[in-house]
Amino acid sequence: MSDLPIRAVLFDLGGTLEDVWFDETIQRTALKEFLKLLKERIDCPDLTEESLYTRLTKGMAHYKTWRETRQREMDPEGVFRTFVLEGIPIPADIPVDFWETLAFHYESRFFYRELRPETPTVLEALKKGSLKLGVISNIMSRSLVPHRLKTCGIEHYFDVVLTSSTFGIRKPNPAIFLKAVELLKMSPAEAIYIGDTLSRDVAGARRAGFKKAIQIRSFFTSISDSPEDREAPDLVIQSLSEVLSLVPRNGDTP
Repeated sequence: MSDLPIRAVLFDLGGTLEDVWFDETIQRTALKEFLKLLKERIDCPDLTEESLYTRLTKGMAHYKTWRETRQREMDPEGVFRTFVLEGIPIPADIPVDFWETLAFHYESRFFYRELRPETPTVLEALKKGSLKLGVISNIMSRSLVPHRLKTCGIEHYFDVVLTSSTFGIRKPNPAIFLKAVELLKMSPAEAIYIGDTLSRDVAGARRAGFKKAIQIRSFFTSISDSPEDREAPDLVIQSLSEVLSLVPRNGDTP
């Protein structure tokens, strides 16, 4: 382990800075609006809520396999054309903004998202300690993460925000972690990373050479991880407040 001091703390968003969960009720409700958006631009009279629900469920499962095998993020148009709307005639001239609207709707309305109550206080304390802060997030939508940070009133805390939708590479590929610390102009050995999954967050931070890889459990931890995920975190925490004891504050060494 490097003796370099901690100069940066980077976070995952969904499941870490905010709680994220879903159930069939919220997904069925969001489905009505999603179908309406589709039919405004695409001629699909035979597409019903039930058939769309099946297409989304199966299509996103197939896309999950595709993206996790390659550790890449496909653009929203590619995702929906290839995995969800296959077989439906779609005009070639539909603007990119339409596909981003679908991606944003899917990732914001098909899931409950709520900022962890301790998040603002923790970020404020870390920033007062002269630490650089960042977000690294796997997400299909380009606009969802900036929107959530702004809506939650925490965007001003972050020196770098890097998403798989803009970078093209997904966690656990170390490239996205290394790019984030490069943008901060520091070594990965000077940074710690907090996320909710072993398979993406802990594994990626370790492979990138971060000083510490910390896990905070969430709704998605058991869904995303499996017994084959053997990357052990340096620490498992229940609250983000526990991070404050691990980093220097006001020039002190923790």
